[in-house]
Order: sequence, then structure tokens, then C-alpha cells
Amino acid sequence: MRRLSARQAVSCEKATGPRCRCRCLGALHGASRTSGGEQVDTESYLRTLPEEDPHHLKPWIQLPLPKLAVA
Repeated sequence: MRRLSARQAVSCEKATGPRCRCRCLGALHGASRTSGGEQVDTESYLRTLPEEDPHHLKPWIQLPLPKLAVA
């Protein structure tokens, strides 16, 4: 499956442009799917979709902060 940026997925989901430029090939262009009509952040919602969904975004990875040397 092609790589997909958050910007591409949100832009396609909200149909901010006249045509699709992501890996769904237009099947979900302008779908504006949300969970239960609630006011949710589209990018956060796309991270909850199953991996098979063309607009699925990988969850954020929490990296441990490096320890700082005390001078």
C-alpha cells in the first residue's frame, strides 16, 4: 500500500480539492466520516480506522525523552 501523509488523508476525507490525490483512488473522496456525528479531530479519527482502510494513519509513537546532563 502506498504511503499516506496525514495532510493527504484529511484533505481527501474533507474533499478540500476537486479530485483525490491519495491511495483511496477517489472511493472515499469527501466521505467526511466521523464517529457518531460528534465534533472530532479528523486526523485523530483516521488513526482509529482499521489498517485495511485507505485513509488509515498509523498511531503516534511516543519516544522516550533523552536524559539531560546536569552541569
